Amino acid sequence: PLIELFPAEWHREHEDIVSMLGRLRSPQTVPTLVLATRWVPERLDWDENRALAVKAIWALGAIPGPEAREALEGLRDDENEIIRENAVKQLARRGEL
Repeated sequence: PLIELFPAEWHREHEDIVSMLGRLRSPQTVPTLVLATRWVPERLDWDENRALAVKAIWALGAIPGPEAREALEGLRDDENEIIRENAVKQLARRGEL
């Protein structure tokens, strides 16, 4: 499954996997999407804009229910400004600020 495939280092499809998980809109994907906000694959270490994390945050924003809301609330206090700002945007979009 995609959830198990995401953290593997042998492939280069992490962003595509996050997009696919977002399309599922399933609470079961929340832990993997949260991981995608915190873990940076070695090949994306150069990306100061944290595109993978932002994609995961937007995917979390599309998932209904308390699991995704709680994950976004936890990201509101992240040390990274880009992650914080995107989490707040998604909470606002959901009407949960």
